[in-house]
Amino acid sequence: MSGKSSDTFSFISKRAVKSLSCENVLLEFFAKTAANPFNAETNPSGIINMGTSENKLVMDILNERFSKISLGNLPNQLMQYNDMHGTASFRSALAAFLTRYMKPVSPIDKDNLFVFNGCGSVIEMLGFAICDDGDCVLIPAPYYGAFQTDLATRMGCDVYSIELTHAVKAEYGETVPFELSIGRMEQAYKSAKSAGLNVRAIILANPNNPLGNVYTKAQLLSYLKFADKYKLHFILDEIYFLSIYDPDVSMTTGLSLSGAIDPNLLHIVWGFSKDFAVSGFRTGLVHTVNSELASVLFSSGYFQSVPTIAQYVLQCIVEDFDWLDTVYFPTNQERLRKANNYVCSELDELGVQCLPSVGGLYVWVDFREFVQPLNKEGEMKLMERFLENGVYITAGLAFQAPEFGWFRIIFSVNDIQLKPGVQRIKKVLSEVKGKNTHVDNPRKNHGSEAEENLDDLVVKLQNQISSSDWLTHNTADKWVKDNPTLASKFLEEKNRK
Repeated sequence: MSGKSSDTFSFISKRAVKSLSCENVLLEFFAKTAANPFNAETNPSGIINMGTSENKLVMDILNERFSKISLGNLPNQLMQYNDMHGTASFRSALAAFLTRYMKPVSPIDKDNLFVFNGCGSVIEMLGFAICDDGDCVLIPAPYYGAFQTDLATRMGCDVYSIELTHAVKAEYGETVPFELSIGRMEQAYKSAKSAGLNVRAIILANPNNPLGNVYTKAQLLSYLKFADKYKLHFILDEIYFLSIYDPDVSMTTGLSLSGAIDPNLLHIVWGFSKDFAVSGFRTGLVHTVNSELASVLFSSGYFQSVPTIAQYVLQCIVEDFDWLDTVYFPTNQERLRKANNYVCSELDELGVQCLPSVGGLYVWVDFREFVQPLNKEGEMKLMERFLENGVYITAGLAFQAPEFGWFRIIFSVNDIQLKPGVQRIKKVLSEVKGKNTHVDNPRKNHGSEAEENLDDLVVKLQNQISSSDWLTHNTADKWVKDNPTLASKFLEEKNRK
């Protein structure tokens, strides 16, 4: 609320004032970028947007396909009131489309689909239907920052993070950074309950945003069983499921699984913003077989319906399987793969680590050595510095990241912006590195396993100490017990000196 107290507002309700207190860094920086947008001819010094998750790589083939759709013969009934949760013809087309590409256990029924004006509206309505004020939703963090906005701004739902970190926990069976293990889910659930929170649901994005990974079939089954165990709604956001650009990776969709969870608890979210690069069309949907939830969604369509002309245009697209299979999807995936490789290879020249990704429009990048101090203030300062140098990328604070120093870079920008955008990022990093040579990451100058682990440990400790009760639960003796190999190497090095 820009520092204003609730007493400052005399013309609006208390609930409206409360909604203004919900911080959204993504919207804040999007507005700053939109106020001075890059244009190669008229504003070359403007800001290149590599922070907003939009796909600008396929505008040419989309425009070509849209040009073949005639609006001159628009059915008369589309110019009148229709089903507010999606026209029958559009939902029928979507059912056939999703059945083809999601490969569900059984064909999708159009009556289980509810179309709203964007996936943000879908998430908000699910929060409204599932949670009472103050109820809690578990989300693996880092997570798409707008989830919190969607759930909290008007619906009053709390979000509780399942904290994922670069440092793996062997006791949870983790083998890769930022792995979502059942151990972490159990810990978060029990902590939320201990704090007096009523946990109602889990939200999981697959492919993950901002990490870019895809969950395996075994992982998804274990997550669904966990939700079923505690009778939690499981909201699976698959908005990027057709934007997987690694040819060796295939994705298991939620509807292709059965038997792991009560079907009434599983709800699938998808939309056109990412896979079809038309975020301006504001069209998303949810699939559910829960009849009680369906009743709420049906009545809510009145407030969040999609214009029928947008539904008509999108219906023409999803019905054209030949164009989708031979032109659109192959071209989109190849361009995403090429753009991702370019960004990662350019950053690699500076010794910057990108988390391996296979899907989505983004890459999760380790800027810990460039963030000084390594906290929220340091992240914001670096993000502002990028903006001052003509490029917008997003700090981990916008994704509630448990570790400081990680950024998300959107690579699905057109060629005119991609290369200068990356060069502006590299310029800032080189300048920061030159002025702060004492913070060079020892992992890039030394090769010992002990030094690498110690570096990660320091980052982990800095983040954990920021919570008030950390020191009471983590003593030196406990660290030695939990890390015998590293402790032994540390003591050997100490005695040698």
